[in-house]
Amino acid sequence: MIEVKTFVSGYLKNNSYLIYDPRFPEKSVLIDPSESFSQVKEYLNNNQLFISDIFLTHGHFDHVIDVPRWKIYDVCVHIHKNEIPNITGYMTKNMLKNKKLSDIIVDDYFVDGRSYKICESITLNVLFTPGHTAGSCSFVIDNMIFSGDTLFKESYGRTDFSDGNFSEIKNSIVKLFLLPEDFIIYPGHYEKTLLSYEKKYNPIRYDL
Repeated sequence: MIEVKTFVSGYLKNNSYLIYDPRFPEKSVLIDPSESFSQVKEYLNNNQLFISDIFLTHGHFDHVIDVPRWKIYDVCVHIHKNEIPNITGYMTKNMLKNKKLSDIIVDDYFVDGRSYKICESITLNVLFTPGHTAGSCSFVIDNMIFSGDTLFKESYGRTDFSDGNFSEIKNSIVKLFLLPEDFIIYPGHYEKTLLSYEKKYNPIRYDL
């Protein structure tokens, strides 16, 4: 049975997600490791779990800042290639330097539609959902959508960054809205929500 543990950390209250099946403890997935290393490590130790893969919805510093801490372990880091400017940009590098952390090393660049079989019970599917950034992606595992900063409860991601695009985020949310309505959205910030709820109440619906 798949379990999801949420860790909230940092001054921006980021959500980091640990997805695992207790039957396969060495094949756990961490999505968007913010400043949650100590929390996650304690949980892993208490439950005898190990992270095999880290998936990044996008490259903004608050979603990737803990990646170097996890790279001392045997983990594979995945992100879209369009996010290279964000993970190598001044803001991220400066934040890493201030925390005396090394640069982010990526092992794999995924593309839209790619599927990763993590273990027998966990398959992660990549959906390319740009708009907040040029390489923003969402991840679908069973009936769960990990939407990063694309879609929130009653809100959606900013598009006023240098690589943001409002037309693109609208198209991305339309793409998410095509998924089954009972799917659960796990966003990069704030509380989880239902896709059916967002289709009814998210203000972006007036622009679609």
